[in-house]
Amino acid sequence: MNSVDENKLGNGRTIRYCVMRVLNDLRDYSMRDYKYLAQLVINGWGDMNIYHTESVRVKYLTPNEAHIVKFPNDYVRYTKIGINVNGTIWTLTLNRSMVLPQGQECGIDVNDTENGLKFISSINNSVGGFYFVDHWKRGQYVGGLYGVGGGVNTAYYNIDEANRQIVLSNKLPRNELIVEYISNGLSENTVIPYQAVKVVVNYVHWQRIEFDPRVPMSEKQRKKDLYEESVMEYRDLQLMFTMNEFLDSLYSSYIQAPKR
Repeated sequence: MNSVDENKLGNGRTIRYCVMRVLNDLRDYSMRDYKYLAQLVINGWGDMNIYHTESVRVKYLTPNEAHIVKFPNDYVRYTKIGINVNGTIWTLTLNRSMVLPQGQECGIDVNDTENGLKFISSINNSVGGFYFVDHWKRGQYVGGLYGVGGGVNTAYYNIDEANRQIVLSNKLPRNELIVEYISNGLSENTVIPYQAVKVVVNYVHWQRIEFDPRVPMSEKQRKKDLYEESVMEYRDLQLMFTMNEFLDSLYSSYIQAPKR
C-alpha cells in the first residue's frame, strides 16, 4: 500500500491509519493481520455510508448507443436522475413497466424497448423541481444545480438492478446524464472523516471476535454495544448545528426591507 502523508488529508484519515489504531489497541505490531483488518475497516466504513452517513455524490455519465448507463462502482441507490436539454436540467420519470434489454449483439448492448422516436422538445409547463447536492465537475465546483420536475412525460427510465445500470427510453437524446446517488464511500482513495474513525475502529474490534467460538458471548455483546454507542455519538455529532450554521439558518428567514 502506498504511503500517504496523513497531515495532508486535513480532517480525513486513511484505511491504514484506522488499521494502525486497531493494532495499537491490541499491542500487536507484527502486521501479520494487516490485510484482514484493512478489509474489516472497509466493511465498517461501507456500512456506515449505507446506514448512517449517506454519502451523496453526483456523477455526469454518458449513455451508450443502446441508451444504457452503468452505475459507478460505489453506487448504492440513486436519488435523482436528470438530463440537460437546451440548457435546462430536467429530472426524468421512473417507469418500472418499461421492458429491460434482454441481450447483446456482437458484444454491444441492445435496447429495442421502444421505436426510437426523437425526444419531443416541446415540454409542458413544469411542476416543482429538485436541487442536486453541491459537487465537483471536472475540477469545477457546482453549487445550486436545479433540476426542473414534471412535464417530461415522454422521457422515461428504468433501473436494471441486476446489471447495475440505468436503461433510458429511446426517445431521449444521448445527452449527458446527471446522476445523484448514495455512495458506499469506497474507492481507490477512500478517506474516512476523523469523527468516524472511532466508529470504524470499534466495528473492527467487534467483528474480529464475532465469529470466534473461543470468545464468550458476553465479550462479543460488549464490543457490539461499544460499536453501537459510537455510532449514536457520530450520528448526534452529524446533526449538531455549529454556531455559524445556526446564525445562517436564523438570518435566512429575514429579508432586507426599508424601515418605516
